[in-house]
Amino acid sequence: MELKITKEEIDNNEGGGGLEIRVPGFKANPECPDDGQIFIEYYEGKVRVHVWNGDQNPITTEIEKE
Repeated sequence: MELKITKEEIDNNEGGGGLEIRVPGFKANPECPDDGQIFIEYYEGKVRVHVWNGDQNPITTEIEKE
């Protein structure tokens, strides 16, 4: 499966944006169990990918523009 999105579609600079991915039956943020395991956002000029594995703090990767 391939998903193409624009930075405008995942813009979270003012809050309320981003793309959340949920895989039911797998661990996510223990503080918010109804949230997904992966959150992708465009924030402060970078694409950021947050991945929860059941721990409180996600692993975050920032991707800068070319």
